[in-house]
Amino acid sequence: MDIWIKTYKENVDWNEVADILDESQLSHYDPATEEKIFRNSYAVAFICDGDKIVGCGRAIVDSLVEQVKGCTIILYTHPQTLAMYEKFGFRRQKTGFVMFAGDEEQQKWLEEEGQLPVEAGRYRLLWAPVCPWHTEVSS
Repeated sequence: MDIWIKTYKENVDWNEVADILDESQLSHYDPATEEKIFRNSYAVAFICDGDKIVGCGRAIVDSLVEQVKGCTIILYTHPQTLAMYEKFGFRRQKTGFVMFAGDEEQQKWLEEEGQLPVEAGRYRLLWAPVCPWHTEVSS
């Protein structure tokens, strides 16, 4: 296996993206519509095994929260910003798991702070289109 992550929107096989989303019951749109949806997203990630896309996700930004009212939004953030997001109406979840790779010092930080510090290449933001809003595509 040659697993790698592509974070750009060029040279994407949108048929593979549409198939993945359809098979996982996340979306049932044709490849052209999925392309529009992903191209209009703030950030994207395509998990590849060699040349084949085997997973995908996309993200929105804070400024779009108003546009997705009525949809469930799952937010991952730094512990120092928890109170800020609670002021915006976000509520902490009681169930959630994460498995971080890291040394003993990083694991200790995780236990004490609730999250590892930001570091290049450590995090990948993946988002699943689980509400009707994701179908609204702008040109």
